Amino acid sequence: MTLLIACSLFLHAAAGPPSIEILSAYQFPQNVCKVLIRNGGEEPLDLRAPEIRFEAGDSLVTALWTMAEPDMAAPGQTSWLTAESASNLPAQGEISMRLNAADTETPFSVQADPGLVVTYCVMAPEEGKAYIFALNAGGANCIVTAADINGASVALAQPVEIPARKKSLLCGKCAVGLGTEFEVPQVVVRLTPSEGAPVQVCARMFKPEHTVMRGAVETPDTIECLSHAHGSYRDAGKKAVAAASAWRGKLRTIKFCNVDTAGNAAAQFAQIMERNHIEPQLAYSAECASAEYVRTLLESVENTRCATQPGITYAWIFPSNAHDLSSPPYGIARLRAMVYAMLAGGSKGFELSPPKFEDPSGTYALANSKLLEQLAPLRPLLALSDPVDLLESDEPAGFFIRTLVCGDKGILLFVLPRIDNVAHEGRETSRIRGPGYLLSEDAYEVTSGDSFSVTQSDSRHYELDLPLTSQARLYLIPAR
Repeated sequence: MTLLIACSLFLHAAAGPPSIEILSAYQFPQNVCKVLIRNGGEEPLDLRAPEIRFEAGDSLVTALWTMAEPDMAAPGQTSWLTAESASNLPAQGEISMRLNAADTETPFSVQADPGLVVTYCVMAPEEGKAYIFALNAGGANCIVTAADINGASVALAQPVEIPARKKSLLCGKCAVGLGTEFEVPQVVVRLTPSEGAPVQVCARMFKPEHTVMRGAVETPDTIECLSHAHGSYRDAGKKAVAAASAWRGKLRTIKFCNVDTAGNAAAQFAQIMERNHIEPQLAYSAECASAEYVRTLLESVENTRCATQPGITYAWIFPSNAHDLSSPPYGIARLRAMVYAMLAGGSKGFELSPPKFEDPSGTYALANSKLLEQLAPLRPLLALSDPVDLLESDEPAGFFIRTLVCGDKGILLFVLPRIDNVAHEGRETSRIRGPGYLLSEDAYEVTSGDSFSVTQSDSRHYELDLPLTSQARLYLIPAR
């Protein structure tokens, strides 16, 4: 459906009324409006201080924050304008939206159900390939026949089907020129479906090195504690936007503290910067101390990632009770399950907090080193990955099943017990849809090397002879 949101946007023109072209306007994620504007005039268009309001009948919703990138659009240049509403936007009904600049008024509509959107985009320079994960937000299956990034064609091997409410991978050679000015450029991805008009959506173009798995992650351009350290939410939004503008061109990070994570800060601010950092063990300490900690960590990362996309999320992991760091360390099985839960939820790597407890025998240090050593080979796969729900059968009782499609290299399959220390032993047949290319006939556990068989049941589906144990397991099913 098309949702028309009444919006007044006041811009500053360098000379005379500007000529503004609206190329795309949609709502994604919830309460976030993205508008692709082209400066059709002969003078620069000043987008540094837009004022936006949404009108629905007699109600008025003001923007919590607004941001344009770039915030000065040269003649002929496009800019993505992002606006976060302070409260829920209407889900249906006709309302009007106007863009006002000087004495110019440009009416346009915002798609409440945008159809196709990009959740993650990464360029692998050594391969010359672009990897685009597209979500079909509509209610009917869609086939994408062509894609391009900033006008550069992505050489799809074949049309890609995206089931309703699901994601699929689009990848291929692409000669897009990203330059070196911006660490994570904001780009325009145009997707052409087999039926209907092409859509233009916003994406951030990441690089493989933005996926990290090590003891500490450097985040020099970071703002944190937005829910309590910067005044009201509106003041916090202004400060975060100002910081994002000052750091433009760099990899910028919002660090959501425990108060932020437990509250609504991620939903309100995650779109301002490219990367978000969360600490769910601090935010949900009681839940993480229980036997069902995997659910808490998994859902926390999934929720933050959904608010962040097309940006990325990564997680900080504590090796012991987060509110008593001198307490004994978790065992290696629990630490591994925590890391797997974060990665399965879509975290682009993780940061291990330095231990505060005594470790005279070096037991924890050795276990930590071993874990990092075992997972390090997965970093290139994780860099090309995004969570894609491939499971088409019920989850085995007592387990979470999550799948990451790792570009055209294969899939990572996470088998996570819902409750810690509950005995499980056996096997179960699970059914998945293929990622768009052929998979190997064997799946390998990444730490033990144990394997199980993968059988192609038809041209699009596979049967997995899935082992179930009391320990969290991570399997790689390579591309054939």
